[in-house]
Amino acid sequence: AGLTARSALVLRDMLTLQMVRRHDAVDSDLVVADDHQGVGDATRQLLSKGHRRIAYVGGGPGTLSTGQERLNGYLAALATAGLSEQARYELGPPQPDFGHAATRKLLLDFDPPDAIVLGSSQLTIGFLNAVAEIGLPVPEKLSFTGYDDPDWFALWGPGISTVRLPFNEIARAVASLAAGQKINARGASIETT
Repeated sequence: AGLTARSALVLRDMLTLQMVRRHDAVDSDLVVADDHQGVGDATRQLLSKGHRRIAYVGGGPGTLSTGQERLNGYLAALATAGLSEQARYELGPPQPDFGHAATRKLLLDFDPPDAIVLGSSQLTIGFLNAVAEIGLPVPEKLSFTGYDDPDWFALWGPGISTVRLPFNEIARAVASLAAGQKINARGASIETT
């Protein structure tokens, strides 16, 4: 996201490493978090707490490469639990405004979810604004899990349950790849081309 076609052309002819997300116009090694597993784990955690109407709000088509993997993790967790037909999700730009609008849409539905998994910290900001606006008590009436773990999450009430991204491991893996070393990066997924 944000990479112009001209920039992609320049990068295509350089030794490049991609970190956190893939840009399809750049053919290079890639080091990312396992987004499928992360959102799947968040969904399974909510399922283990007895939630069955779990919605997902995430980055949508054409936004970031991480969006599809995160959605797939959510869908796979529901499928394993035999709840594929319960899948409800809203996809769009991973920004607070979209998180707010998607949360309102889900919560004001005739059969609102009892839990929501958010696909980014920016979407979590929008979610929190929407539940405050609606006046829905969290976690008493609605559970949720964020994605990513910015410092400000600790400032919200009792804190926010979240999937922490392995940024230190990703950075070490990128540095090792750049130095031409063999790597062992727990929590990071490495694709080489």
